Amino acid sequence: DFWQQTNGPTGGIIRLARTNSQGHIFISSSDIKGDNISTLSFGRDKLYRSTDDGVTWVLLNNGLEIQYINQIVFNSQGHIFIPAGDIFRSTNNGDTWIQINNGLPSNQIFNDLIICSNGELLTKGVLGIMFRSTNNGDNWIQVNIGFISSIAISSAGELFAGGLGQIYHSTDNGNSWFANNNGITPSLYILSNSFDSSGIIYGSATSGGSSGTLYRSTNNGGIWTYVGLANQSINELVIKSDGRIYATVGVAHVYFSKSTDGGGTWSS
Repeated sequence: DFWQQTNGPTGGIIRLARTNSQGHIFISSSDIKGDNISTLSFGRDKLYRSTDDGVTWVLLNNGLEIQYINQIVFNSQGHIFIPAGDIFRSTNNGDTWIQINNGLPSNQIFNDLIICSNGELLTKGVLGIMFRSTNNGDNWIQVNIGFISSIAISSAGELFAGGLGQIYHSTDNGNSWFANNNGITPSLYILSNSFDSSGIIYGSATSGGSSGTLYRSTNNGGIWTYVGLANQSINELVIKSDGRIYATVGVAHVYFSKSTDGGGTWSS
């Protein structure tokens, strides 16, 4: 209902904002270059922190050498992880950073990371290989379950990894996995999994390009059914506590689509 502008940071585009358990705000901001739309480009992302609700901001770049910040993840100890090509970790609220790549191949770009309920870490690279760390990222080992296009964790702590025509499920923090493709088109990649407050899972899928669709499971991933948005590129899915679903859809022209009946029907 009411928005108030903060005191910065200024001069760039804010791409991501997250808060930790202390209420500190972390944002990534990208500088804008160019005088007009034809020469417009973006510089490297910068990470800022505010500990006073946005009144003042501190630039956090000590050891943080990155191009784009796609994710900011906090564990229960307050440690911060950023997968941005390499994986970076801070144990002092972002003041300093180190790379934690021991065991990760140098020819992969890592852009996704989740923290399991027991504190262990999972990450995946753009080549579809998943890795696991049991010591806060100091070392990584490969998880050999097949091509992985997405990873997610439910509120119950169960893990879901999307692949080609199937979704892998783990109930023991990634120690073991079982695959399920019941109802999923074999040629589709599962790009994301989202969960509503009642435990229903929604998986967005694509065959590449602008073609995609949305699946739903009401039995914890056992069976999947198609629920709409066929031949659409689903960029992001947000599920409210009352069950309403919002999706950003499209490539050249991005628009919002909304469903109030569990994905049965959609309106733009």
